[in-house]
Amino acid sequence: MAPSGKGAVEAWVLNRYPDEVQVLRSKRFQKGLRLIAVRDGDGIDLASRKQQFDRALTEAGQASRSCEEKIATVVPCRNIETWLLVLLDSADLDEMADYKSRFEAASHGTKEREALRQAAARWTHSNATSLDSLDDGKSEVKRIDP
Repeated sequence: MAPSGKGAVEAWVLNRYPDEVQVLRSKRFQKGLRLIAVRDGDGIDLASRKQQFDRALTEAGQASRSCEEKIATVVPCRNIETWLLVLLDSADLDEMADYKSRFEAASHGTKEREALRQAAARWTHSNATSLDSLDDGKSEVKRIDP
C-alpha cells in the first residue's frame, strides 16, 4: 500500500516494483500469487510508461518480465479518471488530456462511489474501447487472471 501524503505515488510504485517482482519470483511455488503495478500515464504515452517498468527491473539487475509470470503492469492514460469516464459511457476522449475534474464534476446520476461500482462492473463486460491504454490494461489483467 502506498504511503499517503509523501510525494508522488507513481514514483513510489516504480521504486517498489523491482522489490515486489523479486518477492513474487522468490515465491514461485505459491501458485496463487499475483502482482499488479499501476501508474497513471500522466501525459506520457503508454509505451514509454510501460518501458519505465521494464527499465526499473533491468536497472535493479533483474530479468525482464516474462510472458509466464503473473505480473500485470497497468497504465491508465492520462489517468484513471479517463478510464472511468469511458466505462461510464463517455466517448471520444483523448488519452493525453486530463479529465480528473470532469469526472469529479460528473454525477452520472449517482454518487462517486456508485459511479466507481458501475465502472468496475462494466470493465468485465466491455469489449474494445476507444482507449489504447484501457484495452492494454485489460490484456495485462488477463496475464494474471485468464
